[in-house]
Amino acid sequence: FNDTMCASTYLEATVSAPYAEDFEGTNLWFNDTLVNQWELGVPAGSTISAAHSPSKAWVTKLDTVYGANVGSGDYLYTPNIVVTGLDSVYLKFWHQMNVDVASDGGAIQYTTDGSTWANLGYMGDPKGTNWFNDNFGGLHVWSYANQAWQQSEYTLDLVNVGSPFQGADTIKFRFMFIGDGSNTAEGWAIDDFEVAIPMAQIDGGVIAITSPVNSTEVGSTVNVSVDVKNFGIDPLSSIPVSYQVTGGSVITETINLTSNPLVSG
Repeated sequence: FNDTMCASTYLEATVSAPYAEDFEGTNLWFNDTLVNQWELGVPAGSTISAAHSPSKAWVTKLDTVYGANVGSGDYLYTPNIVVTGLDSVYLKFWHQMNVDVASDGGAIQYTTDGSTWANLGYMGDPKGTNWFNDNFGGLHVWSYANQAWQQSEYTLDLVNVGSPFQGADTIKFRFMFIGDGSNTAEGWAIDDFEVAIPMAQIDGGVIAITSPVNSTEVGSTVNVSVDVKNFGIDPLSSIPVSYQVTGGSVITETINLTSNPLVSG
């Protein structure tokens, strides 16, 4: 029959910061067209031959070179990332690149309204680490002939006046790969993407109750023991811990570690 019509539908996922993706589980990312060169899977090129963390990554062609003319760009989209109520977040990801230098490359862009896109930062931006190394007529990009896996990081200010992210509730990112239609190579690989919340300066908490292990007899005296962790930046030398048993009085004790402070992690 010749009366069949097909259509492709893309559903946008929404996640909340902190958000981390290693591409080993359910895929929430998408490329924007059926002819888009971004592929998710196990890299099998001669240069881009493995993911940063086993075993999958997004690559502009997993096992061959990218097309000679990608024109205005092939796009790879993240989910919508909710950042409501946060002061700042860190964007981090690992990438590997093998392209025709000064002609082909890639950039990361963002939108806070779902329709208007802009490059995230610029070459030499103090908010970025390993952030863009080339300029294509005003478009700042990464363009490397044979760059091993490296991590790039960018700080997004969500509260200060003048920041493009001030008051943003949701941010979406996309990786844009571009070429001039001449030489080709293996392209660009993305792995281990993360939008992280900065650690507090002082932050500790209980991660386990180690004693008592079992139920105890009413009226008996037992010692309560806990494991604590430093979730913040500064070493902790004094940690207050409170507990309550079945609606009774709140008991508070202090763990003193003056001679051997508990370090982060």
